[in-house]
Parts: sequence; C-alpha cells; structure tokens
Amino acid sequence: MPTLHRRSFLKRALGVGAAAVLGGRLTFAAQHAGAPLRVGASLPLSGPGLFEEDGLHQLLAYRFWQDEVNAEGGLLGRPVELIVYDDANEVEEAVASYRRLLDEDGVELLLGNYGSGLAGATIEVVEEARMPCVFPMAWQPSLWTQGHRWAAPLLPLASAVTEPLVDYLASEGLERVAIVWANNDYARDLADGLREAVRARGLTPVYEQEYGGMVDVDRALRQAAAEEPDVLAGGNLGEQIPELLDALGGPGVSFPRYAWFELDEPALLPHRDALEGMDGFGLWLPSMPYPGARRFVNDFTLRWEPEYPGKPIARMLDHHSSAGYAAAQVTQRAVEQAGTLEPAAVRDALFALDTTTVFGDFRLDERGVQVGKTVPVIGYRQGLRTTLWPERLTAVGAAAS
Repeated sequence: MPTLHRRSFLKRALGVGAAAVLGGRLTFAAQHAGAPLRVGASLPLSGPGLFEEDGLHQLLAYRFWQDEVNAEGGLLGRPVELIVYDDANEVEEAVASYRRLLDEDGVELLLGNYGSGLAGATIEVVEEARMPCVFPMAWQPSLWTQGHRWAAPLLPLASAVTEPLVDYLASEGLERVAIVWANNDYARDLADGLREAVRARGLTPVYEQEYGGMVDVDRALRQAAAEEPDVLAGGNLGEQIPELLDALGGPGVSFPRYAWFELDEPALLPHRDALEGMDGFGLWLPSMPYPGARRFVNDFTLRWEPEYPGKPIARMLDHHSSAGYAAAQVTQRAVEQAGTLEPAAVRDALFALDTTTVFGDFRLDERGVQVGKTVPVIGYRQGLRTTLWPERLTAVGAAAS
C-alpha cells in the first residue's frame, strides 16, 4: 500500500469517481437523485505507535461499508463517495480536517475519527456545525456527559466497560480483588470504573495501585501478591499486556486468577501460551453471534485479504474495524429511518435508534450516552480467545484465531 501522507485526500478504491470540490456545504435543493453523497472523516493513517495500524483498520471498515452500500443501490438512491483525510493522530489536524470536510468538500454526512484524544476537539466542530456524527472508538467519560446533541458514541463510557467483567468475577466466587493499572488516561478511566464496580457488587478491594513513574510494575505486583487476593485485575493498553506477563514471572509474584483490560487485541495472539486461563474484557471477537457478524467477517476477509497478502486478516478483523463498520451501519439506519439527509431529522432518528449492529447493541440514553453495548468477558482457553460472559454471546464458542 502506498504511503499515506498527512492530510492526503484518499481516492483509491472509493467505488465512485472523485467529484469536483464544492465551495461550502451543499443545499438540500442541490441533492438531486443520483448525485454522489459525500461522507467524510479523518483518521490517524500516519504517526507514532500503533495508531497508524488502528486507523487503517477503521478506514478499511469505512471503505468496506461504502462498497457494500453502493452495491446495494446507494444511500437514499445516491452512490456514496467517501472522503478521508490523514490527521496523523494530531488534534489540530483532526479539527482542520473536519472543518475542511464541512466547509470546502461539501460533505452531507460525517463518520467519527479515532480515539478519545482526538474526539474531544472534533466533537466541538460537529456540535458547532450541527451535523450528526457517530464516533466508533471514544469512551472517555468526560466526552459524553455534557449533553451533546449531535455527536454520539458507539462505545459505553469507560467507567462502565468493566462492569460485566466484575459480574463474571463475582459469579465465579472471587471476592478479594487486587487492582493495578498503568499511569495513562486510558488505564485510569478503566480502573476508576473497575474499582467502583468491585465495591458496588460487594467484592473486597485488597490492594489498589497505579504503576509507572515512581512505582514500577514489578513492585506493584509484588505488593499486590502479598495481600493474597483471589484475582489480580487491571492492566494497560492491550498491546502492553506482555509487559505484565513478563513481570508475573518474577519472584514472589503469583495469583490464582487474572482479569486484564482489553484481552481481545489481536496483538496478543503470539502470547497465547502465557495468557492461557486468563480472563479480561474484549470489545469484539469475530465469533460473537451478532446479526450480520458472520457475513461481515467473511466478506471483509474476501475484500481485503488479496490487497494485503502480507498482513494476517486476524490482525485486521479487530474491534477497530468492526466498530468502524458498526458506526457506518448506525449512520445509514438513521438516514434511512429519517428518509432525508436533513441534519436535524437524521440526528433525531440517530438518538432514537434501538438497534443491533455487527459490534453489538446500540441505544443512547437521555444524556446521549451509549447504554446498549455490553462489553463481553473473554478468556484464553486451549490457545483460543473464547467468549465467557454473558451467556447469550457464548453460543458460537471459541474464536479460532
């Protein structure tokens, strides 16, 4: 795949020809049948760390949705033209991209960018422009407790994500919980919810410690083990779990059970032997029996495997790609229910939706907070990622990945 430069206008494989850039937003009178329907977003397609990979997976989901909807006759009878800019995981670039999409490219629909770090500033643009937009991968509580009327989350609040995991631990008879978490915003948000859920369900937190900085992970784990908990819970970004696994091999560090954050990350698959018997939450697995998920997995594989022969499809079929596709699903359903692209009508339909996507249930409460999505508990069993909780999502069994 060619290098994607910052703010590059992605035209490859969009399914329709690129139309001339229009000055300003299109009027509804100009939206005649058959004219391309422009849908815009920005994603981190370059930049540091794994953001470039995660952004690519979300982009492939958006492009897959575009191909699919166009093969079915378009949206409201019009072919979809996707415009995506590279924001390089920089707030200023993301804001500039969405303003350009609205003010220069004349997009009529928006799809959200990646991560809570960029979403905060982008939400302000969306709210000011009064354009509905679903954000697939942003769960920081402070983003969604302000009563937004145009921006909508696909994920539940990070403070609620770990509640099913604690329910599962309680059902297993585990009572004494040691909690450790990394010193970053992602882990802190999840740890806040984990500690609250532990106490709310009558379990006993015997140790709580953030690690990093003055407290290294080895010291935190040794101190936690000294309290003899039933389970060690918490963690870090999914791709950082190997750091924890290495620390568990140290002297005086042993626990009966483990419950980690984000255990569904494909980046962990090479460590499956060390993860055997461990549990954690997972936003999505290809085996989860949501409506249309099996078809999505099959068709996504057929669409992208030939174009990326050196990249394992299991790494591309993750919660970033499934959430990206689900955000597009939700947006499409809101438009079809409204029967128009008029922003307020689409917004009203979006906030009233009660539907199920390939990623799970979607339903917003009166605050505009996602309350439909249950974040399942998964575990590594016999080398496979397996859905453990709730029971309605365990029917298909382990994901052979």
